Amino acid sequence: MPESPARVAGSAWRATVAERLARLGRELEAVGGAGPAQVGRPLGPDDPLPASADDLIETVLARARDLSFEDYRHLAEQALPSFAATSDLRRAAARR
Repeated sequence: MPESPARVAGSAWRATVAERLARLGRELEAVGGAGPAQVGRPLGPDDPLPASADDLIETVLARARDLSFEDYRHLAEQALPSFAATSDLRRAAARR
């Protein structure tokens, strides 16, 4: 049976992903919790991404050349789906 992406991905990369997603989660909670309930689709295609989402994207792109397949697999198959499973707003951010 193949190992899970978290077990194979580098610990430094796992820590970086966890920290960036935690920051994004805090930012989304602050934005989502302020003001009236959002009508329509959260984080639609014309809505700007939170700064921490841009930071996560920039981090992945900057390290793309050095990431192993398992590092990227951890992000795509474990970290982002786990993050997205906790709320609609997080799911919208992860899909973007």
